[in-house]
Amino acid sequence: QLDREAIATYELQVEITDVSGKTIEGPVPFDIIIIDQNDNRPIFREGPYIGHVMEGSPTGSTVMRVTAFDADDTSTDNAMLRYNILKQTPDKPSPNMFYIDPEKGDIVTVVSPAMLDRETLDSPKYEL
Repeated sequence: QLDREAIATYELQVEITDVSGKTIEGPVPFDIIIIDQNDNRPIFREGPYIGHVMEGSPTGSTVMRVTAFDADDTSTDNAMLRYNILKQTPDKPSPNMFYIDPEKGDIVTVVSPAMLDRETLDSPKYEL
């Protein structure tokens, strides 16, 4: 089975022979490039991630950055990653306390500073 992540190119030496086996031309090198297939799932580089933010932090404060890796060919769309928050637990005082930049993986606050209160919100958990 061909796997571009294991071997990306093959080089062949080809010659032309007559029926008696005498070389007529060659050898000539041929390169075969294996085209990437989207066959690798992205993986987070580390984890679990734990971010910290001071209570009362201004809207737009960066909490942390998450990073993932995809072994597919980076020159194709197969390795493009987009980050998205799927779930926040608990979903109070707002179901959308934070935003993740879909390309960079930066997680920032999107609520008013008054909503970032340690006494009412201890440690929300997010599924990405």
